[in-house]
Amino acid sequence: MRCRRPSRTLRPDRRTHGGVDLSPMHVALARQRCGPRVDIHQAEAVAWLDAADETYDVVLSVFGAHWFTDPELLLPAIRRKPGRDGVVILARASPQSGLAQPDGRWLSAPREPPARTVLRWEGEACQWAAALIEAGFHDVSSRTVVAPSPDRVDTVLIRARGQ
Repeated sequence: MRCRRPSRTLRPDRRTHGGVDLSPMHVALARQRCGPRVDIHQAEAVAWLDAADETYDVVLSVFGAHWFTDPELLLPAIRRKPGRDGVVILARASPQSGLAQPDGRWLSAPREPPARTVLRWEGEACQWAAALIEAGFHDVSSRTVVAPSPDRVDTVLIRARGQ
């Protein structure tokens, strides 16, 4: 969930702009950046999606819930939200080399974890595409945006349609 430039990213002709984050600090920061035009909720993403009645034109996860939540739980919850012609976009860092694979799947954690390690769902674009298709999405595509400098990581953008 990001809201750096609300005047450029929010369309005034749309009625609902919403966001969800588990972190109270990120929710407070998003509310400060976005102001009252965006309805920001502090909640676990799957529970919030399951409880919400709305459908959305775009469901966007930028270095967010899809990185920290089991795709087998999250993607079906997202799948129920896009309205007609709805789009899902996932943006995440390119998988990092040198990461441990604790359960032999996509989970990763640093080899020498800091005091507050959070496991992440790493995965190549093809793994995310397969997971999206398995969850019922179609027209799945991905591309990599090369980092602007060597000290940054590339970003993988994955897009899919829900209807």
